[in-house]
Amino acid sequence: MGDTYCSNHEMIKENIAELNKVQKEFEIRLTAVEKRSAVSDEQIKMIFNILNEIKGSINTLVNKFDEIERRPSSLIWAVSGTVIGALIVYAVLGIR
Repeated sequence: MGDTYCSNHEMIKENIAELNKVQKEFEIRLTAVEKRSAVSDEQIKMIFNILNEIKGSINTLVNKFDEIERRPSSLIWAVSGTVIGALIVYAVLGIR
């Protein structure tokens, strides 16, 4: 019975040693996965920040295009007002 006990004891010690080795390997792999996950999270945050900056730039461009589109009509109204004013002044001065 002593030999069986000793061989079982040795086998259990070997199994525990193997399990400890496997556990350490898993811990190393888990740490690597966690680091990659953290890096990926940071990259995703950076991508969203860049997308928000692009969105802001696009909105600024759209506003500038809208302003440029309104300029010709505002110029026409300004010129029309000036011409009408000049005609009124001419008519008032011309009648005298």
